[in-house]
Amino acid sequence: MKAHVISIGMVDKIDKVHYVEFGLGVNIITGKSSTGKSAILEIFDYCMGSSENNIPHGKITQHGTWFFTILSLNLKYLVVARNLVDDSRYINEVSVAPNPKDIDSSYFKEEYQIRDKKKFNPELGRYFNLTIDDIEEDLEDREYRKNNARKGRPSIRNIMPFLLQHQNLIANKHAIFYRFDENKKREDTIDQFKIFVGFVKGEYFSLKQQLSNLIREKKAIERLITKNESEESIRIARIKSILDVYFATTNTPLFLEQKATAEYIYQNHKRYLRFIADKNFNTNNDTVTDGTNDNSLVDFNTLLDSRVDLEAKKRTLLHKALDVERTINYTETVFIPSASKSSDAFSSTIYSNSQCYFCSHDNNNNYKTANKLNNALVWLNTELSKTNYQIDSFRHTKAELDSEIKEIDGKLKKVKKEIAEIRSIEEKLKNKEDLDNQASRYVGRLEEYLESLDSLSDLNDKNYDNIIKDIEDIESQLKEEFNVDSKIRTAETYINKQMNKIGEKFDFEEDYKPINLKFSLSNFDLYYKTDDDKKIYLRSMGSGANWLYSHLSLFLALHRYFCKIGDKSVIPPILFIDQPTQVYFPTNIEDNSNEFDAQDLVEKRGKPESLDADMKSVKNIFEQLVQFCKDTKDLTGIEPQIIITDHADGLTLDNVTFDDLVVARWRDRGFIYPLPNESVNIKSDDISKEQMPIGIKGEQLNLLDPPTS
Repeated sequence: MKAHVISIGMVDKIDKVHYVEFGLGVNIITGKSSTGKSAILEIFDYCMGSSENNIPHGKITQHGTWFFTILSLNLKYLVVARNLVDDSRYINEVSVAPNPKDIDSSYFKEEYQIRDKKKFNPELGRYFNLTIDDIEEDLEDREYRKNNARKGRPSIRNIMPFLLQHQNLIANKHAIFYRFDENKKREDTIDQFKIFVGFVKGEYFSLKQQLSNLIREKKAIERLITKNESEESIRIARIKSILDVYFATTNTPLFLEQKATAEYIYQNHKRYLRFIADKNFNTNNDTVTDGTNDNSLVDFNTLLDSRVDLEAKKRTLLHKALDVERTINYTETVFIPSASKSSDAFSSTIYSNSQCYFCSHDNNNNYKTANKLNNALVWLNTELSKTNYQIDSFRHTKAELDSEIKEIDGKLKKVKKEIAEIRSIEEKLKNKEDLDNQASRYVGRLEEYLESLDSLSDLNDKNYDNIIKDIEDIESQLKEEFNVDSKIRTAETYINKQMNKIGEKFDFEEDYKPINLKFSLSNFDLYYKTDDDKKIYLRSMGSGANWLYSHLSLFLALHRYFCKIGDKSVIPPILFIDQPTQVYFPTNIEDNSNEFDAQDLVEKRGKPESLDADMKSVKNIFEQLVQFCKDTKDLTGIEPQIIITDHADGLTLDNVTFDDLVVARWRDRGFIYPLPNESVNIKSDDISKEQMPIGIKGEQLNLLDPPTS
């Protein structure tokens, strides 16, 4: 994307405009403390939809009404503004850039104002080709969000971390990107990077949603297949139960084939469904008896024996489980408390030699006996200490017994059901119910059950194969048309290569030369990689100079990449850097002189001996930023824009004149003081309301009741 800031300004309460104009390449606003330098970055951020107003409180916020930014954007011009009083927002794309000196409050016409702040950022994003509305890769993820909220659409706000390096960020060892202390901001920016650099478009997310649904269906069928396999024995048993009851009812097998076992029918259920549909099963009423034939009696007696055997086993297990439960309860409630009291009593006993009452001779027999007793008590206490482990063993045994009882209950339930069915047949025979009707009922049951197996089979065989094919087709399409993972790796390689190429020219400490910085596009981590592959993160990289140069190297590399991919990128190659020389001239040292005095600042810092080295590094910063812009234009055809606000001034640079880079110098004036073509040595009673500046040096003007000419 070809884009740059043309001007940033504000309209005050008497309709006077204050602005700064910018061009491509390096732009420097230099000046002393509290002149409004840092406000330029904050005004830009405010105009670009920030949810917070971070413009420094003071004259600017006291007297400002409309704040505006004019951008050159893909051969057109975009005016973005925001009203500090009522928070109304303004967007207008024009074919000719407005002259900022002609702007007043009447310029921001109602028809271009957006008062609903929720609509502003999406509308602003549209001018940056952020038109994708739905970036959900899996629609089911919404269920885990509050109120089933949709995933946030790509936002201009998630582009800002690539554009802004505030003074408390540019040399920070704990943070690299603007607002990444907010987890959602960080996650969204990282997630949307592939959109910002043109790796994906709307179709990508539609395909990802389809793929997620198909993968979910595939897993569901695989779980069903696994369940089918695990329940195979249960299904075979169900078929056998129906066959057995049919036999008990009719005294004949349902199918005359020798191989028609329950297992064979299960494996060939489609074939036997056709048999049932064609009436190809045994309905010979001549063989039907009263249900009391020898075979059926044998089967019935076997079931009764099985029930008795299972009930006996269950009773035995229940007794064992009850004994174990009693042991656990007794140990916990009686044995351990009493044993603890006993061991305490024994351990408190004192053993000593005794003397004969008559002759006063020592007698150590009692002492020896006491020692034996003490040893016995030590052994007892040791054994008692194992009680808790034994309880754990009892609990494990109890769990095993409960599991066996549960298994027997399942078998008993099945046997009792089969017995009940046979007895039901006998009862119906007593009531002279037609055996044919009973037989037909069981044929119907088998048919219904085999049909349920048939539907499962169709689901497994047909749908599964189709789903696998659809998944392969979509994955192939995603790789062929987007190939995001490969593009991420390629971009990461390019950024890292450029970062180290740029970093070689900055004054890193010797411990980090040659430069081997690495940046991960998967998590946006930045670290130095040692020769033995150890990662040293920014927080462990020594001095502020290393932190500063790491930030500069990374952000310059990122912007070179944005320029390289051209129109594919929606991130404008605009970078604000606030106070990059603070490592050498800390911002907590007041700079209030009318001229930049490096000697004075290093003396206030307490390191006058570092002046020459510091000034050499400071000059190098500006020289490398200028060279970066030139090299990037030569490499990519797009020249980035870097807007720097700093105290440094009057530097002698090798390949460029410092004054040619300065767009505003605020030492005897500030952002809201008279414009460059106005005199600062005028009195308030010499100017009219139309000419009146805000805060002329030496006096504070009352704008609510200004003097007249």
